[in-house]
Amino acid sequence: MLCGTTSAYRAADFDSTVELLRYTGRFEELTSDRNVDGTYDALVIRAEVEVFATAGFDLSGVLAGSGGSPEIAKSFSQVWLQEGLRWAEFSFAGPDIRRGGVDGPTARTWPRYRLRREPAASTRRPRTRPWLITRRTSTRPPRSPHNPKAAGVRPAGVDESPRRVLDHLGIRPRKRLGQHFLVDSRVALRHVGHAALGSSDTVLEIGPGLGILTRLLAEHARHVVAIEADRRFATYLRESLPDVEVIEGDALAIEWPRFDVMASNLPYQISSPLTFRLLREPFRRAVLMYQWEFARRMIANPATADYSRLSVGVFRRAACEILERVPRNAFHPQPRVDSALVRLEPRPSPFPIGDPDRYDAVVDVLFKHRRKTVENGLRLGWKAIAESPEALEAVLPTVPFRTRRVEALSPEEIGRIADAVRMAKG
Repeated sequence: MLCGTTSAYRAADFDSTVELLRYTGRFEELTSDRNVDGTYDALVIRAEVEVFATAGFDLSGVLAGSGGSPEIAKSFSQVWLQEGLRWAEFSFAGPDIRRGGVDGPTARTWPRYRLRREPAASTRRPRTRPWLITRRTSTRPPRSPHNPKAAGVRPAGVDESPRRVLDHLGIRPRKRLGQHFLVDSRVALRHVGHAALGSSDTVLEIGPGLGILTRLLAEHARHVVAIEADRRFATYLRESLPDVEVIEGDALAIEWPRFDVMASNLPYQISSPLTFRLLREPFRRAVLMYQWEFARRMIANPATADYSRLSVGVFRRAACEILERVPRNAFHPQPRVDSALVRLEPRPSPFPIGDPDRYDAVVDVLFKHRRKTVENGLRLGWKAIAESPEALEAVLPTVPFRTRRVEALSPEEIGRIADAVRMAKG
């Protein structure tokens, strides 16, 4: 069984099946159902084959028949070992055991098996630092960051450790400014892949920091513009990445250049205002890093705890998808929460809107009082939507859903409310 001739990665670039799953961003997804319905291992078997095939491995014919067993797992694990993996690990449901006496609940055991390469075939190879960026030097796809042949790019005379880079620059990360720097190049590689850049694209990045993502963007796009508020990082980026246009300033206060794609690890404290500004700009795609909780609010449904003004605003303007959850240890210093990569693609409103500005004003008013009924929420915020309280009261009888709670309204229902209150403003 041989690797595909057009493979971007080789089995020898990874130590184990677990490492390859982590690199492809599927490990947490595949292990999340373990011990729930008894199908965890069969799911991993099928999905691992899919993941490895995507990475360029020819695994056709590895699984004989349907389902899974230790024998089948051993057969394709041997294939992985022949391709260069140092070890392969798998587990299957073992016999049930009973807890708490004869009438107690049963629990399924999960014996674990590990296959290693023969000692003669196993040679320890040097490992690169996990954060180190690798630069493509030919027309081949970029190598895995675990490939020892890949050349690291860093400022001359500076150690590749991000902490030492910061020390060299005399910079201490400021958590109050949301300065949590991405230091895992595997995440950066996937970030660029999700952006699906073209050779003619102009990319805008907000808050590039140490430039781990910026370097990769510059290799795949025609032009990269980076907006950095911290003068120290702006100076560092101009010196280390002369082909990147670095603009020093507050991304919320300055005018943005024209761009096709935005790819950024956003400072957490400006996520909301920056997202709303982005959605008013013309662009093709944005792949952004947010706090995990913020990302969940972006895609929340009505009548859920995460449903908010943000959920409505994003739904009206763009198709939104959480691409993957990023663990906090991918950053330095580590934040207190995990993050998420989110893709936004602009689209026309999925429902008719008479006046977009009035719609936004009604959304703002209602979600300041999301637990109240519609009519009470409108009364409390009448200044933003009516000439006077009397003018609002005159149109309230025509407002639909006025006795329902704001948090249960769909974006389309809010649109009907906005159309009904249009006469209150005069």
